[in-house]
Amino acid sequence: RSRVFAFLSVLMVVSLVGVGISFVITQKVNSRISEINYRSFPMQKDLIQLSSDTELLKREMERSLGFSHWNNALWKPKRIPMWALEVQRTTLERFKKDNFNSQSWIDWYTRMSRMNVELGYQAEQIYLELQGANMAKAAELYPQWLNRIDMIQKEVEWAKRQIEEETKVSFQGAQGEVKDLRVVLQLLLLVVI
Repeated sequence: RSRVFAFLSVLMVVSLVGVGISFVITQKVNSRISEINYRSFPMQKDLIQLSSDTELLKREMERSLGFSHWNNALWKPKRIPMWALEVQRTTLERFKKDNFNSQSWIDWYTRMSRMNVELGYQAEQIYLELQGANMAKAAELYPQWLNRIDMIQKEVEWAKRQIEEETKVSFQGAQGEVKDLRVVLQLLLLVVI
């Protein structure tokens, strides 16, 4: 009787250890999946929106201050609408609310915020030069503005690649932990048998 009791006790302890390990692994998998659902997917959506906002800003710049209009005597330069900059800034602010998980994301956000402010400043400078009929200075500033837009688009593309890579790593980690769980459960079954 004592041998049977000892055997059952050992069997229960092994089962409890297996259940404990399974619970820990399951929690890790849930954590990774939650990170994907609550961080990666919303960030991917916001990055697509930020890319669209940047294109909108570029179109507004072309419409208001674009080089192609400068030779038209009937055309008058207009200030870039503040809403065009605000749309991009608002999308960017949504990133600030997310928890950046590395210094590279914090640096990216800082660069993007700085470039958004600089875009508004440069657009105002171009507008003032065009208003003053200083075409030479406006022609000097305009390519700098376009370069800044290109830099923003490159930063957005970097962020898209980065978040895709992070999502891929999270999925691979979750798959690895599910494999570990399967091995633990198979060993537990083997021990019980």
